[in-house]
Amino acid sequence: MSLRSWFDRGCHLGLSGLVILVGAIGIRGGDRTSAQVTADLSVGTQVEQIDNTTLNITGGTTVGNTNLFHSFSNFSIPSEQVVNFDNALTINNILVRVTGRNLSDIQGTLQTQGNANFFLMNPNGIIFGQNAALNVNGSFIGTTASAIQFPGGGEFSITSPVNPLNPLLSVNPSAFLFNQIASQPVNPIQVNASLLFVPQGQSLVLLGGDVNLEGAIVYAPDGRIELGGLAAGGTVGLNIDNNNFRLSFPESVARADVSLTNFTTVSASGEGGGGIQIQGRRVTFDSSDIAVNTVVSKSGGTLGVNASESVTLLRGSRLVTETTRSGTAGDLRIETGQLTVQDGSQISASTSLQSTGGGGTLFVNARDSIQLIGTSPIIEGEKPRPSALLTVTQGAGNAGELKIETGQLIVQDGAQVSANTRSQGRGGTVSINARDSIQLIGTNGDSRSGLFVGTIATGDAGNLNIETGQLIIQDGARISASTSKESTGQGGSVSVNARDSIQLIGTKGENRSGLFVETEASGNAGNLNIETGQLIVQDGAQVSASTSEESTGGAGDLEITARSIKLDNQGKLIGQANSGDGGNITLNLQDLLSLGLNSQISTSAGTREAGGNGGNITINVPDGFIVAVPSEDSDISANAFTGRGGRVDITAKGIFGIQPRSNPTSLSDITASSQFGVNGTVEINTPDVDPNSGLVNLPAVPVDTQVAQTCTAGSTVAKNSFTITGRGGLPPNPRTEPLTPDAVQLDWVTLNSKAENRVSTNSNQAKSYSPAPIVEAQGWVINAKGEVVLTADAPKALPHSSWLAPASCL
Repeated sequence: MSLRSWFDRGCHLGLSGLVILVGAIGIRGGDRTSAQVTADLSVGTQVEQIDNTTLNITGGTTVGNTNLFHSFSNFSIPSEQVVNFDNALTINNILVRVTGRNLSDIQGTLQTQGNANFFLMNPNGIIFGQNAALNVNGSFIGTTASAIQFPGGGEFSITSPVNPLNPLLSVNPSAFLFNQIASQPVNPIQVNASLLFVPQGQSLVLLGGDVNLEGAIVYAPDGRIELGGLAAGGTVGLNIDNNNFRLSFPESVARADVSLTNFTTVSASGEGGGGIQIQGRRVTFDSSDIAVNTVVSKSGGTLGVNASESVTLLRGSRLVTETTRSGTAGDLRIETGQLTVQDGSQISASTSLQSTGGGGTLFVNARDSIQLIGTSPIIEGEKPRPSALLTVTQGAGNAGELKIETGQLIVQDGAQVSANTRSQGRGGTVSINARDSIQLIGTNGDSRSGLFVGTIATGDAGNLNIETGQLIIQDGARISASTSKESTGQGGSVSVNARDSIQLIGTKGENRSGLFVETEASGNAGNLNIETGQLIVQDGAQVSASTSEESTGGAGDLEITARSIKLDNQGKLIGQANSGDGGNITLNLQDLLSLGLNSQISTSAGTREAGGNGGNITINVPDGFIVAVPSEDSDISANAFTGRGGRVDITAKGIFGIQPRSNPTSLSDITASSQFGVNGTVEINTPDVDPNSGLVNLPAVPVDTQVAQTCTAGSTVAKNSFTITGRGGLPPNPRTEPLTPDAVQLDWVTLNSKAENRVSTNSNQAKSYSPAPIVEAQGWVINAKGEVVLTADAPKALPHSSWLAPASCL
């Protein structure tokens, strides 16, 4: 493919045009007529002036008839000047070093002979200006390294000699060495409004400190483009496979920034599509496009971005792998700490309208966070584009997978994560693992924030799988697997596992926040499975596996496993169908199902006054409760219009505030009715409550209180005694009653065990003694010591004397 034809095709990026900056921009750029090409004497390089516009480079040192080494004290090319390297056709690599202190300012044309690869090494920096051009038939490598290393220990540095007999210098280079003094940064590479082009199947490598492309076009059709930024000393590996050059950054190497701004375009598109890799610390795309497109039958290459800190896409920038014919699109991989996509920028692995090949896989690994924000600005006659991560098929081929791994995923203000099919191809599967949380917030015009899989044609929609700690969906955002009304394909399923909680909150206009699997066509909706700690659905939000008003398909099934569910202020769990059968809802809970203020759980069918049987509702809370407010009209319903009503099975410890009824009322109801068909059934299982459970039986007859009869030491008969010592120990109320000094202290006492069943040793008494039987105390007296003693007989009191008589033991 010619360069002109590539421009005519618009880079296959869907651009309205390519904007090229006029004038040189950047560090020490511009048309520098004083710039020179000056050889040093180290390797025999010769510079010959051919005419006013052409310099011919000859001489140098050749090693093994394969590598040619040149050395210059200055190497810059003024505008409209051509520097021609007159090399032998057997040369594989031309290696150029700059030993002076000036950067290389390339404003003119750099030209070689044959198919030699060209290495330009200047540690002081490299600039490509507006009129810079590469007329090389091999690959081009520009670097601000201080040495080029060869396998086995060979080295071509700023100061090293070149021995033509050294076989280590006759093979392809293997690494770039940055031997920087700690206080000196690695110098940058700047590409200002330049068109840098290498032939089909060749590579273009820019490796330095900060790498900045502004208003540039960098094109390697079916080849490879490598952009790498290094911040400090280190070694970067170089792997060469034919003409496929790959950089390898060790993890220990500090990286610098890479930026593509002001309508820069970088492309490796071609018959099979080449590959692009960008490596740095902070990688920024601002109003720029990066593409690896497959335009014939070959499989596309990979587009990769690896940034140690962040990747940012601004103002409509795009990273794209796409197939337009039968070839499979390449994969797109991003690895970074934080990814930000905003202003309608998009990252996409897709297939075009004419393609029969499959889409590539889009994989994003952002260890800290991913933020997708907003849409493109509103332009008259154009529909705003959402900021998005996409795998889309518009042809017969299937869309690729979309995989996300991150700590926190935030999608807001109309941004989207989507895997859709717009033709007969199957939609891609979306798999998201967000370690901490997912937040989906708001809308922007017609664009809803959310996670989507869907089909609008004959192809089946893909599935959506989500794992996270906490999921929050609010202000009209949603998670959806859908089929449009034009589609005949089947809807996809959604699986959500949020270990802590799911919160679905509110609406925005007519847009309800929620989790949806739905169909607008004749196909059935997919299923929705949820596992979480706590599910909260409130303020009009929904969890729905249902059909739209136009659909004739059946609703999907909804299954939720959670510790508790709270539905409040029109929060709904829905498995409704307008004319098909309602879906089934299964709730497996540990503690509580709470319904308040017009909340609803429904698998009703025929909501458009059509046929269809009501679905089944199964609620299992064997160790918990179902609670509703009777007057707030919160319902559990499996109703139908002309079909059969569904079945409601509830198992719970207790149900409060909601009860079964034959037909819906304005109160909180549980119904399985049919307006013109057969009613369904409602079965409630609650365990019987045993009023004696956990209680101790009390005696029906009071227990007699008995006082042991005994005699103190020295007495001859048993006697009864009951002693009150007065208040002792702590006061009953330590706040209001002080502890007096004369309080009696209570201690444990030990009775004389010989007092029981004593036998008298007095010979004048009977030979044996049997104590009198124990009887209840009938009275009490005060003895000589002032003690109160209980007695078996009531004492007889004399007139005008105390009725208490002293007791005695005889």
